[in-house]
Formats: sequence, C-alpha cells, structure tokens
Amino acid sequence: MSSYLDFSIGLLTTKPDGASLANNLQNYIAHVFSESSEQDIHLKVRNRGLLGDATNVPVFSDTLHQALEGMTGYQRGSNHVSHIGMLIADSFEPAPNFFGLMFDEAFAPDSSDPWAWTPREGCAVFLDGIKKARPGSSWMEEAIFTAVHELGHVFNLQHNEAPSFMTQTAAKGPIPLNDALFTPIERRLLSCCSTSPFIWPGGSAFSDLGGMVDDPISASSANRPAVHLHIGASQDTFWAFEPVELDLRLTARNKRSTLIPDALDAGYSEFTIWIDQPNGERRKLRSPRHYCAPRGTLRLASGEHFERDISIFGQAGGYTFVNAGIHRVWCEFSYSPTRRVVSNMLELEVKSRAPTSKYWQDASTLLEEKHTAQLLYYRRLNPERRVRTERLQHFIEAYRRQPTTPMLHYALGRAFAQEALSLHRTGAAIRDARHHLKAAAKNGQLGDHRQHLAENVLRKLG
Repeated sequence: MSSYLDFSIGLLTTKPDGASLANNLQNYIAHVFSESSEQDIHLKVRNRGLLGDATNVPVFSDTLHQALEGMTGYQRGSNHVSHIGMLIADSFEPAPNFFGLMFDEAFAPDSSDPWAWTPREGCAVFLDGIKKARPGSSWMEEAIFTAVHELGHVFNLQHNEAPSFMTQTAAKGPIPLNDALFTPIERRLLSCCSTSPFIWPGGSAFSDLGGMVDDPISASSANRPAVHLHIGASQDTFWAFEPVELDLRLTARNKRSTLIPDALDAGYSEFTIWIDQPNGERRKLRSPRHYCAPRGTLRLASGEHFERDISIFGQAGGYTFVNAGIHRVWCEFSYSPTRRVVSNMLELEVKSRAPTSKYWQDASTLLEEKHTAQLLYYRRLNPERRVRTERLQHFIEAYRRQPTTPMLHYALGRAFAQEALSLHRTGAAIRDARHHLKAAAKNGQLGDHRQHLAENVLRKLG
C-alpha cells in the first residue's frame, strides 16, 4: 500500500521571498517524504500562490485556520484526510520569533461531535523569524528545513535530540540541509503511514502514537521539582459555552535562580492539560496549535513567579466540556528533558442544560453562535465577529450580575483594544475597549492576572 495525499502550499505574504520558498519546496519536499518513507508517502504538491489579500503583517492563529480550510476544503468527519497544506507567512503575531508551527482543527463551537475534529491537517512557516535568526543567504536553507520539520509533525513525528529534521534548530543552531535526514525510527514511522492512523494525517491527535514509541520522561521525573505549579479558574461552575480561563502560576523553589523554557501553553509538547471527565475517562486538552520551540526562556529568582491564563472552554474542533458534571483538571510541565512538575487538581462543575431558565435560553442562543463564541475564544475581531458585538453588548447590559459577565466584558475589551492598537486604530474602538475593560476590572472578579492585564492595556490606550 501507499499513501497518496494532495499537498497545497499557499502564501499569506506578497514578499518575493515567500514565492521563492514555495517554488523551492515543490520538488524537494515530495522527494524527501517519498524517499524517507520507503516510497509509502506520495505527495502531489500544488503551489496555490497568494491566498486572499495579504497585507504583510503578523498573522493570528485563526487566520491560519481559515486560510488552511480555504486550501484543503472542509474535511471534518474524516479521520483519513486526503488533503494537507502548508502556509508561508511573514510572522506569527503571538511570537514573532517562531520559525513555524503545526496546527489542528480550529475551535469550532458549531461542532459537538468529537470524531469530527480533524487533527494534523496543516502547518506554517514564518519568514521573518527565520531571517532574523539566520541572516544572509542561509535563511532559505533554514526555511526549507523548517518546512520539512513542520510537515513531519503533520505525520505525527515528535521532536528528537539526535540530529535529524525533527531537531529544534532554533535552539540547537542551524543544521546544514545536506546533512539533514530522518532518523531510522522516524523513517520507520513514516513508512507506516498507509497502514497506521497514528501516522496518517487526521488519524489521531498529535503525540498520540498508540504505543509505537515510548515516552522518554520517566515517572520519577516529578520528584523534587525546582518549581511549583498552581492552577485556578476564572469560574468553577459554568455552562460549557461560557468563557472560562485557566490561571497558571509557576513559582521558583530553589535558592538560586531557575531557568525554564517559556512554554506554559497546551500548544507545546512540554505542557499538558489533563481532564478527568465525569464518566472517569481521562484525556488531554487538544490545542488548536502546536509549537516547535519555546518563545524563549524565563529566569525566576527564588520565590518569584510567572503568571498567565489559557482559554479552557474551547479546544481544537469544538467545546472542551461536552458533558455535564464534575471535571477534574490538572497540568504537567516538563521544564527540562528529564524533570517535570505536576500542578494541583481543580474540580470544575459543568452545569446541565436549563431550558426553563430565561438566562440560559438567551445565553445559549447568543454565546453558542459560531462567530460570537470565536470572538470570546480568540478575543479578536473580524467582519463576521464585529457584527455580533452589538448583540453581545446588549446581552451584557441585560445580565450585569451574572458570574460570567466580567469575562464577557474582558473578552470584548481585549478584542476592541487589539483593533485600536493595530494599524486600524479608530476612536470608536478605543472608546469601546476602555468601556469594557473598565467594566471588567471594577468588580474584582477577574482575578489578579487579568486585572493587571486589563490595567496595562488601559494605560496603552491612554
């Protein structure tokens, strides 16, 4: 048997370097995967050229998802996809230093079928991050290496310390393209693509290899961690469609300063959010994005802490919590190749449907609407989401005292602020951002981290 897949390359940049990279990849990448898989993987490469109206600005994760679906089509409902894609863009807005990433299905609240969530469908390469780290003529070689690396993730290959295409070159330094190969284990996995759903794109979640390889982190690695990880939540009782944030606090425990990777995000292999469901099943939260290298490192002095929050009500494909009842949530963070820390465990109650409640009727009708839910998850506006803001504002005014209202204010405020502080700065966006962020911060229900973020954004708005 053999695996025959359509592979599209699309541009989200008008710069000539993007077109040059796409042209160089057309023959090279098909040859590499055919040869490395013992002719099991056959890629029919299509250069789609420029996609839409590129503006040569950093792209967001939802931009990547929309562009990929435009190339590959709507493949939900299949765990054996026929079309995969790669996007070439200038940079990734949350982390401009990234070389590339692999991503799953976007958060799509209109899908409640977990079998319809298509993993490992596409990836992206970012020119600005590569050219900044590899100036001069070496950037093209690094860009081709990155493209093969990210496509390797689409076939469920994991990072490897040994010199190979799956080495994280941003951390290790450049690997000459002539010396780059897949390891024997990686080649064996690729050769199983046609027969194994764990390798074929769409067949299993990223990092789920069904026991084909062993977990390199031993159970004893959680002993005596150098850091302490504590988690909390913006609400501990909620309906599945309400915006809920997981709060993370990482504290150094050593007397000396501790250096750790800046990788506290479910998109990194180093960080995992575990969920025990009411029926006893255990699963990972599925991030819509999968990052290769950490954004950098964090140096924490003794007792110093680092905080951030993660939207936990959505994941790749749909809502995180699809069943009512008590869910237990905790996190694991591998802060070195051999050491990890486990957080405390939260109990979060997902409430049952309440069709006789007027609030539930209004909230579910509005907040479960696709573009409204994506506004709350991504906290970013586009034309479809912007037209929902007026209804959302009316809803907030009608239900000022509901526990979720501060989070609605906060999401709207962050979305308007992002627009106000971007190239499309307008007086109306500044006014709306100020209004919602002030309303979110005034009652003290945001939690310390979001409270500080809201205050910082308000200062930037002036």
